[in-house]
Amino acid sequence: MVLGLGCQQAESPGAVSPAPLEQERAVAAEGVETKGLAPGGALPGVTSECGTYATLEWGSRQLINNVFGREQARGPWEQCLLRREINGQEQLGWTWSWPGFLPSCFGFPEIIVGWKPWSERSTDARLPVRLADVQRLDVRYAVQVESSGPQSLALAAWLTGTGEVSSNPAAIRTEVVVWLDAADGLSPPGQRIESVSLNDQRYELWHESNHGDRGDGSGWELYYFQPSERRRSGTVQLLPFLDHLRQAGRVQAEHFLASVEFGNELMGGAGTTWIEAYEVLITAGRAAP
Repeated sequence: MVLGLGCQQAESPGAVSPAPLEQERAVAAEGVETKGLAPGGALPGVTSECGTYATLEWGSRQLINNVFGREQARGPWEQCLLRREINGQEQLGWTWSWPGFLPSCFGFPEIIVGWKPWSERSTDARLPVRLADVQRLDVRYAVQVESSGPQSLALAAWLTGTGEVSSNPAAIRTEVVVWLDAADGLSPPGQRIESVSLNDQRYELWHESNHGDRGDGSGWELYYFQPSERRRSGTVQLLPFLDHLRQAGRVQAEHFLASVEFGNELMGGAGTTWIEAYEVLITAGRAAP
């Protein structure tokens, strides 16, 4: 079972109710995947992969059509990975259509670098790595997003208690999410615990304990950094976020950075995202005693 991110809760009451047409669809077909609903698949020259957890390999990166909340859909839905050719180069992305609103998210189409703890393998030989040994962790990204409805653009890191790669969600200790963009009226799950300045902007830090299910009914620590500005391109220095949590005693230096993940948390609506650039830059070496 592949789980998604913590996702978020709506502050805007107007965002929580499906439109009348969506209500009619929910009566006609509850939770049914329906081809042709997601807008990106109809664009010229686009091919799509719409299977549940369909994957596309992209060097040391993997795209996955993560639809972990599909069973809670109350109407026709569709979510797909996309390919197209732009100026002779392949471009990847994803598209979606989810009726209504689900705070815990219908899906999280994403790029994975490293070992997702539900997976049997790592996409990148550099990960997992002991957090204390990470010297640089930067993410360069640029996306085009056209959407309606509640969604966010999120960067996430999984921290585990072991660096041994196997399907082992019980190894999860902490999930750290940095929002890059989010629709109006959304806030992260849990409680806001502090305001912090990292890199070149302010963030509100949110925390939820015992989040998710590691397979035995217990959850993990979840931290969200909510930014003061929205950015759909740039470079995120992710290590300062992890260092801030480590210095506060919220994460442990001996834990392992298992994966870095990037995608759209989808609470409803429809849209398409195209990846113009995405790269994870990691430098790691044994820390001096």
